[in-house]
Amino acid sequence: MNKSIPDQAMHVCGSKVFQLTMDGTEEPIGMPSFARISSDFVFEFGAGGTAFKYLLGTIIRGPKSRVVCDNLAQLGLTQLMTMTEKDFLRMDGIGPITAAQLAATFEIAKRIQPLQTGGRHHDSNYN
Repeated sequence: MNKSIPDQAMHVCGSKVFQLTMDGTEEPIGMPSFARISSDFVFEFGAGGTAFKYLLGTIIRGPKSRVVCDNLAQLGLTQLMTMTEKDFLRMDGIGPITAAQLAATFEIAKRIQPLQTGGRHHDSNYN
């Protein structure tokens, strides 16, 4: 019988997390990534009902993702929309691919804004 007991029976050894089972043995627990947690929030509450840092968590990957998302969320949407890929790249925990993804994401948001207010985007590259 290998049933799990409450979270109080969990402990950390090094970087691994273990849970004590009903039969007295310990089993390793696979902790979900921040990206997995973030995706679950979006599926459960919809993108519109999900906190900003968890929306960012669907883009940011890696061991520092939770800290990076917290830092980005603290900057706020207005500031993030003015940042370039080079600005994102200067932030701890963000590499070139993520910097490009973030810059592209916020550029798309900027291009959508005029369309939502009835205006037109005047960029010749906009399709």
